[in-house]
Amino acid sequence: MGLLLAKNVKDELIKETIKALSDENKLMEIITDDEYNFAIRELATKQITDNDLLRQIIFDTSDTVYTKENRYDIREIAVKHVTDEETLIEIVNGYYDKTVDTKYGLNVVEKAVEEINSEEVLLDIAESNYDEEVIDLAVKKINNKHENPDKVEFTDYNGDSKFKRLQAVDQIDDDEALLEIAMNADYLDVRQKALGKLKIKDDRIIILRNLIPEEIEYHEAINEYASSDEDKAEQEKELVDKANKLGVEYKRIGNPQKEKFYNQQCKLFKDNK
Repeated sequence: MGLLLAKNVKDELIKETIKALSDENKLMEIITDDEYNFAIRELATKQITDNDLLRQIIFDTSDTVYTKENRYDIREIAVKHVTDEETLIEIVNGYYDKTVDTKYGLNVVEKAVEEINSEEVLLDIAESNYDEEVIDLAVKKINNKHENPDKVEFTDYNGDSKFKRLQAVDQIDDDEALLEIAMNADYLDVRQKALGKLKIKDDRIIILRNLIPEEIEYHEAINEYASSDEDKAEQEKELVDKANKLGVEYKRIGNPQKEKFYNQQCKLFKDNK
């Protein structure tokens, strides 16, 4: 039976899995389990785009811990990904409504105000009997709305915010750049989006379209392995086989970066025996 990986190695494996997971319900299992490393839960939260799931995080009244050292707050991250203004308004009003059971703090309310764009709503907040910090934020937002800021450009397709990195790919039209992203970007959702935008014909594109689902399957198996306390030997053998196959395929299309990554994955499990 293989030995359990050291905790820091296990955490790194889970981080790589998060980059590959597109199933947001599986990500939620990580976010709402405070036994996971806090940084891992933060990273998973940044991948959530479904508004209903974001609401679950923000309005959760269970004993799940979403903060660390009074400085880090998973709910703040969730608020920044909410696209439904009604939810943002509900966050603000719910905090001050004594009949509503909430567990988030003033910092989350402030983040919600920062995301609100309706001038009418911001005026209502500014004229309410709310905390001074919240009122000041609303007033600042109203003033900024009249400055006609330039259109925001997103450039970091390797960033940990799913929305921003996908927007960055949306703004790229050059096929050479898109192929480079499809080959080497950190996140599989970015690579899939870049593949979908490619217009050129290239054998590597065909191979990549087959490889990416296999990578997703590999990382899902990693997550299962890392969270399981069962006999690891058979799981490790399967993971080595999958990683070895991926390494061979990436060598075939001339991608030394990915080839090296999967070769290291093989070595990791072999050294763990």
